[in-house]
Amino acid sequence: MIKRIVLGFGLLMAAATAQANIIYSAETSGLIFKDKIHVDMFNDPDYPQIACYVNLPDRALDWDEQSDTAMTCVATGPIKGELTSRQNIFASKKGLFFKTLQTDRIYDAENNVLVYMSYTKKVDGDNASSAITAVPVLR
Repeated sequence: MIKRIVLGFGLLMAAATAQANIIYSAETSGLIFKDKIHVDMFNDPDYPQIACYVNLPDRALDWDEQSDTAMTCVATGPIKGELTSRQNIFASKKGLFFKTLQTDRIYDAENNVLVYMSYTKKVDGDNASSAITAVPVLR
């Protein structure tokens, strides 16, 4: 519960980032306090025709959540506007202090593809968790 409040506060503080909706939740372990994994969906704030799905672990009794993630994005219609790269289109707090799951968008102009990279940012520099997906641009 506290982690969801921290997540909500973090999302409110980052008004320029996308807002996620939990579309599925599965219990993964625990007898009384259940660990879960959520599938969250968010639209790119600049290109709402792109829907991204990311899994977010939710550890019941852990202040510093797992940051392993998987991600995929899909175009749900023609993409309008000038295509650009942008950092931090989605962010989710993954610990009580200084640990964030962040998603950036990279425009590959040569191949006309939007690439989305999700990764963990931590103060101690151990940022090994990441996921990547690519969306061909439909016009």
